[in-house]
This record gives sequence, C-alpha cells and structure tokens, in this order.
Amino acid sequence: MFMDGIERGERNVALRNMEQIAEAFGISIAELMRDI
Repeated sequence: MFMDGIERGERNVALRNMEQIAEAFGISIAELMRDI
C-alpha cells in the first residue's frame, strides 16, 4: 500500500502528493510534517 511504504521510509512523496494527503486530512502541509 502506498501510505505504508511512505511510513516505512520505502517511498518518497512528491510535494503534490503531500498536498493531497494534507487536504484529505483537512490540515496544512506544515501540520502534516510537524513531527517529522
């Protein structure tokens, strides 16, 4: 699964994909990346 690969560090995420993930959660990219 795509998200699993991201969480395990096996896949990289393009900025546009990060925007879509953040939008799906109703948060900003900054909030998405805050604890990384």
